[in-house]
Amino acid sequence: MGKFKEGTKLFIDLVGKHERTPKMITMMEGLVKEHDKFKIGQVIDFWGGANGDIRYRAEIIGFDTDGLIYVDWDCYWFPIADSEERELMLIKI
Repeated sequence: MGKFKEGTKLFIDLVGKHERTPKMITMMEGLVKEHDKFKIGQVIDFWGGANGDIRYRAEIIGFDTDGLIYVDWDCYWFPIADSEERELMLIKI
């Protein structure tokens, strides 16, 4: 697991927590498959939460045309940026 910031309260591992629904699979098919730095299926740790004090672990499911990374997030998906604030760290190649 990655380093923790001062005041970190929680680490949440979202990898493999639920099945891929038909709706999610359809959405994933519409995503960009290539990224300069990451690949679909890789697992990353990143900072999130309202105060940026929660460390998450999630699987990459695709990318958008702006280079944002979509991760499998519990019951839905959302994009994150590969930014200094998020401190993305590759966990599984």
